[in-house]
Amino acid sequence: MYIFLYSLSINAYILFRVVLQTLALAGTWVAHPALVKVALAIFDKHMPTPNQIKTNPGLEGASVTESNLLKLPSTIPRLEAITSKGLIKGVAIVLAYTEAWLRGIGCIPLNNAMEDAATAEISRAQIWQWRYHGVRTGDDGAKVTSERIKSIVAEEVKRQSGEGNRGKWLLAGKLVEDMLTKEKLDDFLTTVCYPHILTTEYEGSIILEDDGLHSKL
Repeated sequence: MYIFLYSLSINAYILFRVVLQTLALAGTWVAHPALVKVALAIFDKHMPTPNQIKTNPGLEGASVTESNLLKLPSTIPRLEAITSKGLIKGVAIVLAYTEAWLRGIGCIPLNNAMEDAATAEISRAQIWQWRYHGVRTGDDGAKVTSERIKSIVAEEVKRQSGEGNRGKWLLAGKLVEDMLTKEKLDDFLTTVCYPHILTTEYEGSIILEDDGLHSKL
């Protein structure tokens, strides 16, 4: 079963990279060193030149308007676009990534996908927008409120930490709760976390702004 799922993942990775390459991208990122050969083989095959500066991907998307971008895809029923399950999953993603980041880990496997700061940021900003605009989850009609988000965060912290102080779950829970419920959207997830991992101390004598040197010049 594991080998089957691994094959599906590799095939999906290859297909997506082929699509990106045909859109004139000249490179890609990998989540693991083992994927370097896989990605390199794709670009060696489809991109014989050092770059794709002169490659024209065509006019695909040239006529896309703002309304097109805001329109819900027809394949997603409106009541299934925002769900309680999606809300819980989104909170769990933000929380899990924040906890890992606080421990110095910048990329984690989660739900058969690779989460990094960018993907966790999508969930964070999305949930904040849902709460800020007072949307309701389609499956139960319940409003996305600060209290609802706080409850989900608390439950997830309890589940992950085992009601103890294992890892950075308690701190991550406090930070995520604040990020998702405050009135102003933070610029980025990691900027909120930085003060909790950095310790700075000035070493050496204080250099005076004016030591008399400039007055002698």
